[in-house]
Formats: sequence, C-alpha cells, structure tokens
Amino acid sequence: MNKISNLHYYIHNIKASVKCSNENLRNFIEKSFFFFKKTQTHKFQINVTINLSNKKSFENLSKKFNKIGNNILLDSNKLIFQNHGLLYEFKITKKTIYINVYKQKKNDVFSKSKNIIKKILFKLDSYSIIRQSIILPIIWVLSRKFNIHALHGGATSINKKSYIFSGLAGVGKSNLTLFMTLQKKFKFLSDNFLLFDNKFIYPFPEWIRVMDDSKKLMPELKSFFAGQNLKRNNKNYYLLPNSQISQKIKPKIFLFTEIGNNCGLKKVKNTYAINRILLSKDQVKEFPEQNFVALLDLLTKNIKQNRKEELNTLNKFLTKTVCYIFTINKNISIEKNLDFLIKKTNYV
Repeated sequence: MNKISNLHYYIHNIKASVKCSNENLRNFIEKSFFFFKKTQTHKFQINVTINLSNKKSFENLSKKFNKIGNNILLDSNKLIFQNHGLLYEFKITKKTIYINVYKQKKNDVFSKSKNIIKKILFKLDSYSIIRQSIILPIIWVLSRKFNIHALHGGATSINKKSYIFSGLAGVGKSNLTLFMTLQKKFKFLSDNFLLFDNKFIYPFPEWIRVMDDSKKLMPELKSFFAGQNLKRNNKNYYLLPNSQISQKIKPKIFLFTEIGNNCGLKKVKNTYAINRILLSKDQVKEFPEQNFVALLDLLTKNIKQNRKEELNTLNKFLTKTVCYIFTINKNISIEKNLDFLIKKTNYV
C-alpha cells in the first residue's frame, strides 16, 4: 500500500500541513489552496489529519471531557465539537494547532437510521470540511498571532491601486471583483474573506461564489462560467488561476456596495465605516467568531483581547483609505457601473 504524502501550504506566516487519504477530498483541497503552494518561511503551523474511515462516538467522548454546550466538549488542552456528522478535535501548543477530523459514530438506533438517510440524500460536503478544519483555523491564527484580521468583502488591484468592496451578502461584491479581474485587467485578492493589517490587504483567493442570476448579468463572462465549477447551496463556486491573483497591496479605496436605481458615490467617515464593517461581519456569520472555532480562545492562555486589537488595526487600516458608499445602478450593465466608479475615483 502506497504511503499518502502530506499536502503543504504557506499562508501569511502559517504552514498548513494536511494528511488526507480520501482521494476526492484530497483533490479538492489541492484545488482550493492552489495559490499557497510555494514554500515560504513560517512562524506557526497547523497540522490537519482528516481520517474519514475512522469513527468516534461523541457520546463516549463526553464521558471523558466536560460538555460546555450543545455538541461541544472541552478539557485543559483539547476542544471537540460535532458538525454535519463529523467530529473535529483541536489541540494547541505554543506554535502549533493539531486538528483531527473523524466521522461520527452513532450508538443508538435512531441516530444510526438518520445517518443512513443522510448518506443516501447528501454527498460529502468537501467545502464544509476544509472551512472547519483549514480556512477558519487559519483566520483564527492570523488574528490572534499575527494581527492580520478579516472582514467580509472582496478586493482587486491595478497599478498599485486597490478597490475594496464590503457589505452584506447579495449586493454585488463578487460580481464586481470577478468582472474587474476578467474584463478590466485587474488582479484579484479575495471574494469573501478580506485579510488586512495596519498597512496591507493580503490575497486569500478561495472559491468565488456566484448566483445563477449573476451569471445572466455578465454575458461577457459566458466562457468562464462554462468552465468547471462547484455547485453548493444554490451557488456556483469558481477559481481563478495564479496569474490573475495579486500579491499583498496597500489599501486605497474602500466601498460599501448597495443596489439602487442610479449610480452613486458618497464619501463617508471612518467611524461610520468601522461600525458598518463590524455589523456586516457579525451579520453574515462566516467568521471564526460565529463558529465553534472561536472557542479555541478557551485553550489559549494570556491571549490579547482580540476585538480590541481588531478595532485598533481596523482604525489604522482605514486611515490609509478613502471610504465611500457605492450605489450600483440595477438598470444598467456591470461594465457601465464600473466605468462610473473608475472614472469617479480616478484621481483618488
């Protein structure tokens, strides 16, 4: 039997090593983290072992660990939670997080019957697994260890000038960043998790999420949409090649997107921007703070108050930008909306 080699990725001071024998999931991981394969120096490590052939019982584990909430167990150095039929086990040392993912073993007849039905009706959700075991732990480590935080938004850059789009779901952020990259020769940084510190925004080019209705709004991208994609929760997920991804860049133009009947660009103060960014982040529930992963804070001694650090960093970050509310005119094409935006911000 051939030995399965680990997969290694280098993400802004973190080395993520993944051991996974499931071929389909392994290929999905390789595809998802294509941008981070280049070996780089790192100061922290995340070791992930995904063993879907091994089953563990949450009920049996609850006899050894304290239950601190529904589906959550904790002791002095280990956090365990169950999610979508899988068990996630976290252990932290000074410079490493160890994460194990197992299938959940059900003991009672009712639970076993539910599992059989789920296997028939639902496929293995590869994205959910990497989100819980790789993406969210990376974002947690970046904020706690390196003061690199995340907000809900996308970003592109051109000629050392960056455009950041923030806001709730369904207001055109993905459409704008994708169209700018494919049609306007911009470089792509992110679609969902925008990473930032005091000075820069950092690339995090995971899957771009596009609704079916959005595809109709961008007929120019027909050939791109015809390519291979992932379908999940009524959304289409796409990836861009390395050549279209930006390196880290200084922030410049920060935009809250809204949809209306006319194009508009209204300048706003940084205090307004901070409140709106944090409210949007809390509302979309995409981040470690709204996930079991946030409970890793309970395993970390002498940790800084992360929200305070995030606010300080966000405030310094926004002093380097000009903030606007950008109203997208729903009655005209995305290209015409972008032409309006680029013209209005040409001298910023």
